[in-house]
Amino acid sequence: MKKLFAALVSAAMCAAVMTAAPVTASETALVSGILSENRVGESGSCGDNAQWNLSGGKLTITGTGKMTAWKTSSYVPWDEFREQITSVEIASGITSIGPSAFLRCSNLHSVKIPDTVTSVGSSAFMRSGITSLEIPASVTIVGRDFLRECSSLSSVTFYNAKCEIVGGNLTISNSESNGQGSYGGTILGYDNSTAKKYASDRGINFCLIGQAPPETTTSTTTTTTTTTTTTTTTTTTTTTTTTTTTTTSTTTTSTTSTATTSTSNVNTEDYKLGDINNDGRVDSVDASMALAEYARLSSRQPAAFSEKEKKAADVDKNGMVDSVDASKILAYYAYLSSLKDGEQVKTISDFISGI
Repeated sequence: MKKLFAALVSAAMCAAVMTAAPVTASETALVSGILSENRVGESGSCGDNAQWNLSGGKLTITGTGKMTAWKTSSYVPWDEFREQITSVEIASGITSIGPSAFLRCSNLHSVKIPDTVTSVGSSAFMRSGITSLEIPASVTIVGRDFLRECSSLSSVTFYNAKCEIVGGNLTISNSESNGQGSYGGTILGYDNSTAKKYASDRGINFCLIGQAPPETTTSTTTTTTTTTTTTTTTTTTTTTTTTTTTTTSTTTTSTTSTATTSTSNVNTEDYKLGDINNDGRVDSVDASMALAEYARLSSRQPAAFSEKEKKAADVDKNGMVDSVDASKILAYYAYLSSLKDGEQVKTISDFISGI
């Protein structure tokens, strides 16, 4: 009886194995995904001389030169780990950000771009979770759709007044509808900049970050000095005198360069309350600078103000720079603009206390 029972159990097990459903591709992918999530570190190459490393949610790009110009997002080496990436730090020496590099990195909140980067590829941050981004002055061009459909994006700052922004209203947008992009955040930049024009043409809120850094103009003067040396050799015999003259010319070229640098006329005294850029006036530029600093701090970016600038911006003296300070500076500027001839001027402190 025991032998019969064992035989029946064995037959049932064989039948179960033979009739079991095969493992599907989706089940294999699920298992693969679970294994991927358990990996603690990944690394590899992302350019001829560029390397990447992902550890603890932080993606670090190091090396020199350009990142690879990938044909599609699936070629990006960290494609399968996009949802694990929470921050990106690009080291100095990297000169470009590849197309689709951080596409669909939905948990990405912090990005550090060095001043060696000169270009940002198309769709680089498209549909990522980024909330704010600062484009350094070294960047001369950002590609089409580089911040397309970033739903949490609230501010973009351009520090190059001539940076080319490729594309239309989808390039910087929170959402898309019928092929049109919509952006409810703020673009920050300099007056008469490409960033201001992009914002103005599309009805996007624009905030000034102050005066653009002065351009450096260098003129070169070249002076050429020619020196001629003459050598005379005289040979004399008792009957004939022969004079041979050899002339050798040596040209010496010296170059002197003179550089003329334009500098802004900035007061070197201590900062005064409300006058953040220390130009002797309290105006809309100061208000814009305060608002830009507040945007940086709100998005957990490093503060850009010096201690003196912070002291000048904190007009309500509560120990921090925020939108309230920007609003009060702007209100004081409006008050100054409305003064009549001969009317006594209040200090910004007196004005604020009466609001």
